[in-house]
Amino acid sequence: MISTGEYYSSNGTLCTSTSGCSPAYKLIQYDDEVLKSNNNTISIIEEDGNGNVVNANRYYYLVTRDTNIFRYTSTNALSMSNLEVNRPFTVTGTSVTGNAVSGVLEYPSSYSWFNGTTYSDFTASNDLVIENIKIDGPDTTGTDNTTLGGDSKTSQVIYADSHNLKIGRNVTSDDGGNYLIAESVFGGTNSDVDGTFKVIIESGIYYAYHSGAMSGSSTFTLNETTIFGNDYDRVNKNNDKLKFIIGLDGFAGGHHNAGNDYLFASFNIVKSGSFGFNSDGTPNTDNTAGMYIGGRASQCVNSITGAKVEGGLINTIVGGYSIFNGIINLVKSNNFTIFHKSNVDGLKNINTQLKKEIGE
Repeated sequence: MISTGEYYSSNGTLCTSTSGCSPAYKLIQYDDEVLKSNNNTISIIEEDGNGNVVNANRYYYLVTRDTNIFRYTSTNALSMSNLEVNRPFTVTGTSVTGNAVSGVLEYPSSYSWFNGTTYSDFTASNDLVIENIKIDGPDTTGTDNTTLGGDSKTSQVIYADSHNLKIGRNVTSDDGGNYLIAESVFGGTNSDVDGTFKVIIESGIYYAYHSGAMSGSSTFTLNETTIFGNDYDRVNKNNDKLKFIIGLDGFAGGHHNAGNDYLFASFNIVKSGSFGFNSDGTPNTDNTAGMYIGGRASQCVNSITGAKVEGGLINTIVGGYSIFNGIINLVKSNNFTIFHKSNVDGLKNINTQLKKEIGE
């Protein structure tokens, strides 16, 4: 974790002294000041009378404000329990001097004589970015035609726990390109979700994504935004980097609301990837596989949910249940925007129309 006030080498290693690494770099903020002997303070970054920075070639702007970067490049799998740290950071598996992904993560596990090795979930403790790394996930390419709810909710799953989570580019399975990196991803956990947060998933293979809680009868207030894929893959019409065998699963437990009739409990933006397709690319035969943007049972959602489809390949879109009266289905061409507010399956089996709208 890089912090202010200390010196680092060009690859981010802490220097014991400025002579210990050459050149030495120091993280400073633009408005940092120093105290002079006359008790006056001046900015660390000096400017001349014309407002130009003195010795400007000594300063570099960071391309990202994320300075908490954990780089793990060992092929010996690291338990993801080590990532459950209560501070925002990025974990990456590429070396400083190259682009090859070598780092490997694995899910927390335990061993017993009777059950052997069993794996649990990974729960984010704060905002987190995972990118350019391998994950030793379920040793499977997935079961074809798995139906809604058929994925594990507790073993080898990723819980955002209502934090901002990004699974970025080049996150793959250590077992091979067609293997799952997780059973599923949750915006909250299996039994809890709360607050305002964003989840971005750009790569990897999964059974499903769950916006809300999938068990229990508690009441939850959330405003979730989920982005699937990215603009780079969308422009290149590459839907192979991100795959869901089931897809976006509907709300199946508890009672979810947005806290206001004019807010979305969940809003999903699809840029690239495939949703509701088996490992061989054939459509999942379950007639709800793809995007289920509402409740899977009565009263699971009592606020609007929605989706904006900019790209990707989606088997089926289902509106799902809400306890609102009436139906609002707005389908807008070009970006194929769907706003859903209904108590029936308002949008279902529109695969042909969807493909036509997004140019597949």
